[in-house]
Formats: sequence, C-alpha cells, structure tokens
Amino acid sequence: ASVFAETAETGGPGSGHRSRGRAHSAHPPFEAESFSSRLLRLEQQRAVDLQQLREELKKQILEDLKPELQGASPDGLGSDEQNDANVDDVSGFSTEQQQCIASYVEEVQALLPRYHLQSRRFGGISKATKAKAAPVLGAGFGSTATRSLAVFGRQLGLKVHHFDPLDSPKWSDLDLRLNTSCSERHQLNQVNFSELLHETGSDVFLDTPMAELFLDFFAASPSSKVILTLRDSKQWALRRLKNFADAPVPVQSSCGHRLDSLSVEAAAQLFESHQKLVRCVVPPKQLLEVNVFDGALNSTKIARFLGVKPDFYVPFPRVASHFGFETWHRGSIR
Repeated sequence: ASVFAETAETGGPGSGHRSRGRAHSAHPPFEAESFSSRLLRLEQQRAVDLQQLREELKKQILEDLKPELQGASPDGLGSDEQNDANVDDVSGFSTEQQQCIASYVEEVQALLPRYHLQSRRFGGISKATKAKAAPVLGAGFGSTATRSLAVFGRQLGLKVHHFDPLDSPKWSDLDLRLNTSCSERHQLNQVNFSELLHETGSDVFLDTPMAELFLDFFAASPSSKVILTLRDSKQWALRRLKNFADAPVPVQSSCGHRLDSLSVEAAAQLFESHQKLVRCVVPPKQLLEVNVFDGALNSTKIARFLGVKPDFYVPFPRVASHFGFETWHRGSIR
C-alpha cells in the first residue's frame, strides 16, 4: 500500500492547519495492449463482421431472385435463342466496340475454354447517360497503385470511391453478385450500374469491382473518362497471388472463380487481355494509362485528366494498406 505524505493546507491568514493523507490499496499494474495486437484483433473482428454481412446479403438476394432462378435453365444461361438475343442486346456499344468484346472473349477462351459473356447484358437495367460531369472510371485491377491514386485524387479535393469490404449495402451486394457462380451470373443484369455511379456523388471510382465489371460501368456511363492503372503483368500476378489469392480472376464477369485457380503465367496473360479490351473499347481521347512502377510519372497530367488544374505541384503519393489502415511508404507503391 502507498501512503500519501503529510501535506500542508492553507486555511487562511495565520492558519497552520495540517492534515495527513489516507492509505490506499495499490491498483494492479495496467497491461497495455500492444499496437500490433490491437490491429490484429480489429482486423479479425472486421473479417467476422464482413462474413456475417455477406451471408445476410446472400440470403436476401437469393430470396428476391427465387422466382427468376426457378425459371432458369440448369446452367443459368437460357436457350441458345435467348443467348443470341442477349448478345445482340448487351448494351449501347457500337459495332466496333462489340467486335472488341468478341475478340476479347476469344482470347480469354484460349486459357479458359468455357468462358463466355452470352448471358450478360452490360450496364444491367441502367440507361446510358452522357452527362457533362460524368465520373472518372478506373479500369485497373487492384495492386496497380489504385490506393495511391485514390489518395492523390483526395489531395486534389476530389471525392474518390475505393473498394472497402464494409462498403454501403448496394456496393456490398454488387461484390456478392460478382462472386456468384456462372449459373447465377445473370443476377448482374438486374443491377442499376448508373445509379451506383451517381448516388454517392463520387468524382472517381477505383479498384474492385471497377475492373472486373468495367464493361458494365462504361456501358452505363459511356462519356466517362477512363484511367487505366498498369504494371508489369507478371509482377502484378505475383503480387496479387501473394496478397489477394481469393480475389476474382482478372476477367469480365468472373463467375466467382478465384485467382489462385490460375498459374502466374495465365493470370498475367488475362491481365494483359484486359488492357487490350480497355484500349479497344474506350476512345483514345477518353483514356489515360498510368504506370507508376516504371519510374516515369507526370502527376500534373494525371490531375488535369481528373479535371483539376492545381495551382501548385502535387506529388504522387506512395500508399499501401496494412490491416485496413493506410500507411505511407517512400518508394513503395501498392
């Protein structure tokens, strides 16, 4: 036990009153939780919350779509006649753009023979809008410096939407639909992609699921500028497989197939096929390619493409994510 020493208290002029402190029992020593332990605990709780949210959303979606699923064919694609109709009615894409998509499918089929997009209606139930203030669409997959680009956009005063596993219900619902099996892939045809782009008021959209559903978002907003973040394809595949092995394979409407079902070489080839698709579909004046990994980067050019003319030089940040927190690194970009 600790005892307070005698202390003198002044009660007024001429007062010499003294008092003795009382003895108190000592408290047990406080054991502070380490920072790394706290981060790990928070991340584990976040994973549990996300899994519960996914399960609840899946139950709700399946319940809402039960009548449609009951009338679908076993593979979820309908008859050949219906498939042909869907091909002709995929979106407002021009003949040239549809040829780009057809060439892309053929290229992907060389690696994934059963891959096709016949059951898809790009843009879902949304109507294509050509607003003057259309948001910028990010066509690059994760692990191409999308997080760094998001921070850069916010530094410029823009509102940027970047993937968050605990996102709003509509975006979480979209992530769930993206990861459904091929037999249920037609659920994506019921999504209002235009509404997703405009309800948040964001100026820029980056990361998952923008690349995986790029054709849907571009069909819904064909006047949007598109920024394609790049890196060496093999380096991307190695990085992605190391950190996000459960991510969707890098193709349009991936049917829930995981990246770790592919070899590094196959993932790299599909990554390159996606780049070709974007370059083919998007008019050159609307497209900007950014590779922050090759050392040549003009941040002023990127800012102007995003619609901002900064009064002073704004450096491009290097940002990585660790346990859900953004951290700054010198010379390291994720």
